[in-house]
Amino acid sequence: EGLANVGGCDDGGAGPAGPHTIQLQSGVIVTISELPFAPDDNHSGDINVNVPVTINGLDAYITAAAGYDGSPLISFASSASGSKLEAVYIQGSALSNIANGAAVVSSGDLDIEDSTFVGLTHDTSMLALGDNAAAAVLGFSRLDILGGYFGGNLIGGGSAGSEAGAVMALGGITATNVVFSGNSGVVGGAVGIEGGDGEFTSCEFSGNTASSRGGAVGASGSAPDHSLTFINCQFYTNVAEVFGGGVDCESCTSVLFSGGTAGDNFVALGGGKREVMARSASSQRAPHDESDDEDNDAHRRIKMRESVQGRVEEHALMHHGGDEKRGAVIPRGGGFLHVEYALAVQLDNMALYANSAYSGGSGGAVYVHTCDSAVTLDSPISPRDNSADEYGGLLATVQADGVVYLSGESLYGNIAASGGGVMYSVSGSLGIYGWGVIEGNYASVGGVQYAEQGNALLESAITPV
Repeated sequence: EGLANVGGCDDGGAGPAGPHTIQLQSGVIVTISELPFAPDDNHSGDINVNVPVTINGLDAYITAAAGYDGSPLISFASSASGSKLEAVYIQGSALSNIANGAAVVSSGDLDIEDSTFVGLTHDTSMLALGDNAAAAVLGFSRLDILGGYFGGNLIGGGSAGSEAGAVMALGGITATNVVFSGNSGVVGGAVGIEGGDGEFTSCEFSGNTASSRGGAVGASGSAPDHSLTFINCQFYTNVAEVFGGGVDCESCTSVLFSGGTAGDNFVALGGGKREVMARSASSQRAPHDESDDEDNDAHRRIKMRESVQGRVEEHALMHHGGDEKRGAVIPRGGGFLHVEYALAVQLDNMALYANSAYSGGSGGAVYVHTCDSAVTLDSPISPRDNSADEYGGLLATVQADGVVYLSGESLYGNIAASGGGVMYSVSGSLGIYGWGVIEGNYASVGGVQYAEQGNALLESAITPV
């Protein structure tokens, strides 16, 4: 137990500048203790790294002693840029109110490969609004994560600040073949991005929750200066209380999804929070086994459909066909994806099913507010059973340049209570092109689509219902 400082000096003299390697023996348990060392301005973590270092911990564990909450377990200085955590298993750290803190903090570029972070917590109840924090990893520079697992990491008592359940990236992040399951944060249940681009390839996000935005991933900035890209990623049963059950992005240059699946993600909008969080916590597993959720998800979809269809009938009676204008503002939501201003939003060859916006939300799967170009869904894989409590069972847009659908197989069972069973748009045009069967979609106004202050086009579709 105790403290390790890793630097370029040996016995007070000039030493090699690195890179160095710390090899943890197989089976060893490294326990970080609060005593005898008290952190100060010159020592921000109990393992302080000032030169490039690879920490290899194959079958070794890094944990914290009971009551430890004073500082990050491992801190990499900017002079240690290029360091690497390889096959490290970090568990059980319970931090308390560390601004710009997490179990691992890096001021320089950091590579993380085939490592595991589980059961880490960070109580941020006393942090100031806007302080950055995470339970597992916080990077001020680029984070590159290859393989590994982040599970059951938790931000507790957070404000509406930049507090992510597992990873907070302030200088961009690249993640490949990583599983994020059962993490809980404020903005970004699993990953928060505050500056820099986010690139995710073949990653899985399941059962993550956010008390504000982005059940799996939350990205934000003051100007459209960052992009989000997801390639062949899987999103299951992620939940946000406010916006973006799966992903939330504010002020992005582009938001791109290519391939992958988004199923059973939902935004609660403050409604049913206890049920939502309890259900998400019960889904902490990796990799995802869709059959595990089949009964519960089927029951939830049935109840959601019954609720929304009941509201469809109520709206139909109230609006007598619904010819009147709804106004330029519709409730937000985004059961899977919520975007607040982007230059471009595109989802290609992606499966979207059973995503929901509860409690007065719009955009059962996708909600986009303000996009400088068309919101494009190119060859989505049979979107089905997406539900919105208000507008746009599959997709809702406000002030977007248009929505274009290209060549699909079927649109089935998407429902919205107020308008646009599949799509609803304010101040933008809608287009459905080259589809096969369109059936079983419901809304009080526009069972398939409804464009307010724009045009709606349905072309080359078979048996529209």
